[in-house]
This record gives sequence, C-alpha cells and structure tokens, in this order.
Amino acid sequence: MKDMMEIEHAYLRNRWKRMTEMVELYYEKEWFREKRENWEGKFKEALRNKIDGGYKIPKKNSWHKIVDKNTLGVEAFQGFIGEDCLIDDDFKDMSMIDPQETAE
Repeated sequence: MKDMMEIEHAYLRNRWKRMTEMVELYYEKEWFREKRENWEGKFKEALRNKIDGGYKIPKKNSWHKIVDKNTLGVEAFQGFIGEDCLIDDDFKDMSMIDPQETAE
C-alpha cells in the first residue's frame, strides 16, 4: 500500500507542478485574450498522467512500470512485447484503450 501511495503522490505532485506553471503562463502571456483552441492543447498535455522530472518515485519502491499509456506503439510496453503483438493501428495509440477493459 505504501508503494502505491508513493507512486500516486509522485504523479499528483508532477501534475500539480505542470498545472501551476500553465496557470502562471496563462496570465503572464495573456492567453485568456486568445481563442481557446490556441492554448487548450497545452493544458491537456499538462494534465497527462506522467512523471517528467520534478518529483520521482523513490528508488526503494518495489513497483516497476510495465505499460506507459503516455507512449505510443511498442515503446508503451517497455520492451515486453513486439510490434507483431499489437492488433492494429487503433491499438498502437494507447489513448484509445479503455482502462476498464484492461483491468479485467
């Protein structure tokens, strides 16, 4: 349970850091004066579930990443499966997979 909490904490702190930076940029660069489509993608990217530097999962944590839904194709599976195992192009984009289906 402790390992899971450390992982969630790292993800949430990274997301919080990215979002506070985005809000600062939003006002600093006056994005509110622009069309929403010009900056909406940047906010969506900031909300992604990823660890990108600021806060890391402790080395003593026993968790090992198997699937990274922020990565496309074979790279998403950390070398555990090959290109020939992916069903078709729709499944090469991990954002298309419903997490509820993979949990069963």
